[in-house]
Amino acid sequence: MAHLAMPLQDAIDLAEFLVDLTCRWYRSRLGAPTVGGPIEIAAIEEHQDVRWVERKYDDHADLIATERDDQ
Repeated sequence: MAHLAMPLQDAIDLAEFLVDLTCRWYRSRLGAPTVGGPIEIAAIEEHQDVRWVERKYDDHADLIATERDDQ
């Protein structure tokens, strides 16, 4: 069976887009906000550690690997 997967950067971009879209959608609705705030993104690949792509707090920026660092 063939294993089809999108490139990691495309998956990261899609996840960020969908979370941002959800935040914007709920912001436009009446009532108390239930979704929002800074978006955190972590890449989790098979047989590898969790790698933070974007964090809301960069207290330990030296420990956070980003996609830009990998290029």
